[in-house]
Amino acid sequence: MSVELITSRLPAHKAAADLSAKQFYLVEITAADTVNVCNGATDVPVGVLQNKPVSGEACEIAHRPGDICKVKLGGTVTVGAWVGTHTDGTAVAKTTDKDFAIGRALEAGDAGAIVAVLISPCYLGV
Repeated sequence: MSVELITSRLPAHKAAADLSAKQFYLVEITAADTVNVCNGATDVPVGVLQNKPVSGEACEIAHRPGDICKVKLGGTVTVGAWVGTHTDGTAVAKTTDKDFAIGRALEAGDAGAIVAVLISPCYLGV
């Protein structure tokens, strides 16, 4: 039952690679006007890719706090869990002090599922 409420999408960023299979993955800025899928568990994503661009095409990125967007999971997540990037750009639960979270899961799911996430970027203080 994933829902979406996206009021703004980050403008003017292009795909640094073929991201056509990476819709709903967490992305990071890689150069002045390009983004790519996060590739490290400590990466700080700029948002969540909402379209399927090939290299050089415009990316639609959900990023605004308060928005709700779909996110692909890389592990089991419970409702209300803080989520951030895994090593492949999917989202996993974040629980460690100073981990960066892109937001909170509004639905539970296992690896491979697509769930709704409330965007609320922050570093955890646990």
